[in-house]
Amino acid sequence: MDLSKNNTLATLVFPVRGTGGKRKVLLAKKVRKIGIGCPNGFGGSLNKGETVKACAVRELRKESGLVAMQGDLEFVGVMRFHNKREKKNGGGWFVVTVFVFILNKWIGKLKLKKDEMVDDKWYKIYRLPRKKMMPADQFWVPLIFNGNKIKGEAWYGPKQKTMPRLPEIKVVAHLSDVD
Repeated sequence: MDLSKNNTLATLVFPVRGTGGKRKVLLAKKVRKIGIGCPNGFGGSLNKGETVKACAVRELRKESGLVAMQGDLEFVGVMRFHNKREKKNGGGWFVVTVFVFILNKWIGKLKLKKDEMVDDKWYKIYRLPRKKMMPADQFWVPLIFNGNKIKGEAWYGPKQKTMPRLPEIKVVAHLSDVD
């Protein structure tokens, strides 16, 4: 089975404030598409000809109202999510490769785009709502907030509610930068 077909590139940004044990991350619940009902960071798919960082900045602003500079994005990981389609949608697999960023500096006021994200909340880094997040997130999200860079793969059943196998996550010494 060729899992590289139907590969979508996407971004995910986690706004973080505070220092030390007082660090908090902004999460909001997705209202549509992948991750519906789950607290998550902000992001989406790349447009044709768009760079990864430009996409991250655009999607953050579109979904949250926060404005970031590309140079302030800290590239912390790449996750490939292999997603099983429902049989009624033709079955098979599609892959989403997500470039993950932490953001410590932005301007603007939080104003969620309600058709994308709702119920925003600042969570202490060490008290993430792990059981409410997407199933694979409990394995890799805490790693990035502990200062690690990661590369990983996760497999989801239909609607991304189940995992037919555990994710494979590697902590790496460094990541090649992305534009």
